[in-house]
Amino acid sequence: MRHLNRLVAPCLLMVAIVVTVTACTSSAERAETGSGTPAPRPSAGTSLKTVPGLDIGEQVTVTAAVSRILADSAFTISDVDLPEDGLLTLALTSDRLRPRSLVTVHGTIDRFDFDRIGGAYELAHREPFEEFTGQKYLIAQDIRVWSGSSRPGPSTL
Repeated sequence: MRHLNRLVAPCLLMVAIVVTVTACTSSAERAETGSGTPAPRPSAGTSLKTVPGLDIGEQVTVTAAVSRILADSAFTISDVDLPEDGLLTLALTSDRLRPRSLVTVHGTIDRFDFDRIGGAYELAHREPFEEFTGQKYLIAQDIRVWSGSSRPGPSTL
């Protein structure tokens, strides 16, 4: 009889655990996965680290499409996680880029000030850059143009 009690007690404990876990999960959640296991859900605190959340001086790598060429050393890139008007990107040269080129840019986030930066990047005219004054922009250290975009072949500028 003692031997039987030793077997029954753990079995009853397992049944109690299964019943408790099942009761804590709604039938709708169990139906979502078809396995009785609730579907994973993102936590409420999950957020993408988009440009407004980046700190000045932070190193980033962004893959996006070139949306506008503003000067030989300045262009904007666009993607769903970037500002609506595109992220201003400055590089020593962007002469091989074309609108709609897919690029991966590695660089540093800074705050745009034409008077401070214009000369270093040979930005001749202030007008195309006025909309970016005081906004975060990307100083490109490395740019990779992906094949299949507007220009043939992968390359690094």
